[in-house]
Amino acid sequence: MRERASLQPDDVAFTYIDYDHEWEGVEESLTWSQLYRRVLNLADQLLQNASPGDRAVILAPQGLDYIVSFLASLQAGIIAVPLSVPGGGAHDERTISVMADTSPTIVLTASSIVDNVAEYAQPQPGGKAPAIVEVDLLDLDSRQRSRGSGSRAAANDRPDILYLQYTSGSTRTPAGVSISNRNLFANFEQIMTAYYGVYGKVAPAGSTVVSWLPFYHDMGFFLGMILPVLAGIPAKLTSPIGFLQRPARWMQMLASNTLAFSAAPNFAYDIASRKTSDEDMAGFDLGNVHGILNGIDDNVWNPATDKLIPHRFFRGRLAQRSGNKTMLQRRLGLTESPDALLIGVVSRLTLQKGLDMLLGEIADLVADGVQVAILGAGDRTLEYAFIEAAARNPGSIGCVIGYNEPLAHLIQAGGDALLVPSRFEPCGLTQLCALRYGAIPVVSRVGGLADSVIDANEAALTAGVATGIQFSPATPEALEEALRRLMALWRNRPVWQRMQRNAMAAEVSWRGPAAHYAALYDSLQAERA
Repeated sequence: MRERASLQPDDVAFTYIDYDHEWEGVEESLTWSQLYRRVLNLADQLLQNASPGDRAVILAPQGLDYIVSFLASLQAGIIAVPLSVPGGGAHDERTISVMADTSPTIVLTASSIVDNVAEYAQPQPGGKAPAIVEVDLLDLDSRQRSRGSGSRAAANDRPDILYLQYTSGSTRTPAGVSISNRNLFANFEQIMTAYYGVYGKVAPAGSTVVSWLPFYHDMGFFLGMILPVLAGIPAKLTSPIGFLQRPARWMQMLASNTLAFSAAPNFAYDIASRKTSDEDMAGFDLGNVHGILNGIDDNVWNPATDKLIPHRFFRGRLAQRSGNKTMLQRRLGLTESPDALLIGVVSRLTLQKGLDMLLGEIADLVADGVQVAILGAGDRTLEYAFIEAAARNPGSIGCVIGYNEPLAHLIQAGGDALLVPSRFEPCGLTQLCALRYGAIPVVSRVGGLADSVIDANEAALTAGVATGIQFSPATPEALEEALRRLMALWRNRPVWQRMQRNAMAAEVSWRGPAAHYAALYDSLQAERA
């Protein structure tokens, strides 16, 4: 942050759009130099009431002050604890529990909700009540000389822990996870490798972060506050209530910001598709979106508990997976062979999904002893073409037209690889299921596909982090080369099995979305009050 304030002081760092008080939205922005000054000044204020290693709980509405509060805590060497605004009119058990667990020295909040927050800032047994700092009432834009111990903790005074991330508390007492500097940068490295690896792990010029996720949510926290600072990507942010009031706002933000990178839980895509009209998107183009993260329900898609597959397995017992391959081969009339590379396809059969390109590869795949299992429906021409391909190649090509949930699970659990050659794909879910089930995804380098699969290039294989194969552009020639790479990896079983374990270890879900958004509902009620 200090470096960006020095080298690009007038570039915008964060922009927050406030829809809570104005339907059309009111924008407020901070440049890197403005952000850094506010952070330094607030850090100085914090060190008048706390020492490095103390805890600072953030109970504030979504907005720029929340970001400044968190960064100032880090600047001062104080352990930040980001939380949602406690619900008004009733005791918030999560807030009470976290306050008791952390014994904070400071509570960072806003004047609009300070009365609501004050009831939680009570002294813990044997301690003092935390100081309440109303950040919006402070003059953080003036040049101020640091007083006392200074606005930046000495290196040897800094705690190993940067912040505490607490669980929702919906099923048990909230548990805090200690996040260190090393943890933070490891996460950052994974994101830049997975989503910007093709650019040398540097976001290309013009990239933007777009998010409405709550800052106390783990992904909203990292996407909305951490990634912009570490990657130097300007962020365009709003609140969850801004999205829920009018989901088209998210779509319009994605379209109006170049190379937008965003994320959301699955329900948000459904709401956005149902509640965004053609009129809402008139004049907007989503073609320049870099990628959108999403996730699967890992209770439904869990190979260790999946009742739709005959042989359950997990990352530590991959040998159990082979039984599903045998059952899949029987189900589709394929030759039963553990040595044959079996590629699955679970998809709508459309040109957008790029499956016409697969038709041109079938003869060569069969000649190489590769099997293909196809499940899908869509374009009649493609349906008939795949049915004919299966009829011409019995024992090698299996095809079922239609929707079949048990078979979809069996293909993910029994297939060695999953092919997703889409020409464009904003999100993508089947490749996430493939990762979860240890089926190596072969994907075109577009949208959410590129975001979720780490290509098995030389560097990724050497580092032991590859989870699949990417190819670009989405052409028959590039697909053919990707399939050749897949077959070569299949022949190297130790490397293949390592990729499977990597894939199954990848985070592909939104854990506890209902719990997160129960807390979100409470925070929205407080913001409305």
